[in-house]
Amino acid sequence: MPFTTYCLEGEQIKSPSIMKQDVAQDNTNSYSKNSTPPYMKAISGSLGGIMEASCLQPIDVIKTRLQLDRSGNYKGILHCGATISRTEGVRALWKGLTPFATHLTLKYALRMD
Repeated sequence: MPFTTYCLEGEQIKSPSIMKQDVAQDNTNSYSKNSTPPYMKAISGSLGGIMEASCLQPIDVIKTRLQLDRSGNYKGILHCGATISRTEGVRALWKGLTPFATHLTLKYALRMD
């Protein structure tokens, strides 16, 4: 007979052999109808990577321009972003989005499985 005890709150504490049986029963039903299919997890991860890249790319472009600014063209973060938008157009803030989005898309798609 397996050994069980009760703690003060009334919750049952199980012996290691009973816990192993419970885990084995849980593993048999790991692919139930309610679980999310792997392809859906991959798509979700990919979309998350694209969204992250789209939000972070303007910040990364501004940071890179400020780091490479040796002549002092930019006075700060907001001035740099406004200058880039004014002189090169707003789309310039998303230069280099494709490699960054590809990296994050693959990273999160593989991580979700």
